[in-house]
Amino acid sequence: MSHKCSSLIVHCMDFRFQRAFTSYMEETGLMGDCDCVSGAGGIKELVECEPGENNYVWKQIKGSYRLHDMSHAVLIAHLDCGAYGGSEKFASRELEFEFHKQELAKAEHVIRDSFPAISVKKVIAEIEGEDNVVFHDVD
Repeated sequence: MSHKCSSLIVHCMDFRFQRAFTSYMEETGLMGDCDCVSGAGGIKELVECEPGENNYVWKQIKGSYRLHDMSHAVLIAHLDCGAYGGSEKFASRELEFEFHKQELAKAEHVIRDSFPAISVKKVIAEIEGEDNVVFHDVD
């Protein structure tokens, strides 16, 4: 029996994003066609720890690639992430956005080094108001 999915999503476990995250998956056509990896800081461990069997996120990517033949990774970071110290750690929203953009680029590099066939999409989520989350694609 073959179990395939097109994508894997790595995102933060932050409860504030769960409804918006589900909506994002539905709007982008990923609902029911992706593996999801959730942890504090999302990509943080992928960036800060060496790739390999002791890196939880890396192991999940490897497992999705091996077991479900996924070919696309969506990496989602978010502003005001407690695992990174929250928004108060940054002097401005622009500096915080740029920091997460750089972290996403590092995570993409780790994935491409280990799994060159996987394409990567990078996204930064931002809470705007009580129940409004905006997802920004980044290069």
